[in-house]
Amino acid sequence: MKFKTKGLVLGMMAATAFSSVALAEDWEGEAKDAWIDGKLEGSYLLNSELDGFRIDTEVKAGKVTLSGAVPSEAHKELAGEIANNLDGVASVTNNLVVASEGDAYSDKDRDFSTRFYDMTTTVGLKSNFALNSELEAHEINIDTAAGVVTLEGEVKTEAEKMLAEEIATSYDHVSQVQNNLRVTAGR
Repeated sequence: MKFKTKGLVLGMMAATAFSSVALAEDWEGEAKDAWIDGKLEGSYLLNSELDGFRIDTEVKAGKVTLSGAVPSEAHKELAGEIANNLDGVASVTNNLVVASEGDAYSDKDRDFSTRFYDMTTTVGLKSNFALNSELEAHEINIDTAAGVVTLEGEVKTEAEKMLAEEIATSYDHVSQVQNNLRVTAGR
């Protein structure tokens, strides 16, 4: 029963990814960066060797920066290779660190469905932000844990800050939004 559910979920994700490929070829700038970011995070989610919830990705002008923790040097190299092999990626800066023995590396208290909803929420919000002409999505970092979305980064106005929070609050599976965005007028 679990295999069928997982297979159905993976099939739905693949169909969505393949149907958006044609759209992505026409995207430019921030929208394309968000698409690459979502594709990369989805790749980590589907990879059985990596914990995509411990790898943070940032994409600016096709340049990928990886940060977070992985259990070994081999995992770090794998994450970098996956990013390097995605279409549209110009370069990869791999700032992943190898966790020391005893570090709390894994989320033992989060089941697959919670982690899946968190990942899809983050990816979906990144896409929504990138497609919204009133936000500079590349300046906003989004993390989701157990339905709580945390927004970090900079925006130009208080209106942008409120809009980002409103979009996140209304998204499926979001129970709370921690809006840590900083308003930097005159950027």
